[in-house]
Amino acid sequence: MSAARDLLNKCLVSKIAKSGFPGFELWKQRLNELSVCSNCIQGVSVKDTLTLNTLIEAEALIRFAKSKSYSSIYIVAAPFQQLRAFMTSVTVALREYPIVKLYSEVGIHYHG
Repeated sequence: MSAARDLLNKCLVSKIAKSGFPGFELWKQRLNELSVCSNCIQGVSVKDTLTLNTLIEAEALIRFAKSKSYSSIYIVAAPFQQLRAFMTSVTVALREYPIVKLYSEVGIHYHG
């Protein structure tokens, strides 16, 4: 979340889109606590599923980006998850929305 906030503060992004565990409302609350304006936070709907995994989240994000006609996305995840999140997002983007440019930004692992 801190890395996403930093991208926003540096004007590298104009919105933060989030989905997945532990849920959008909790992510939004934590981003608000980091002084991120609610208008800059977007929820990405994940199809009804009993489990979440990197592929399901990447598909939801790329479809969301396509529906909004976004031209670029920063993929941010904790260091141990970053490579998997980025590679999966690239794979989905190539299949579903190949004109979008993806960038990788390693987040900070939170021990809490």
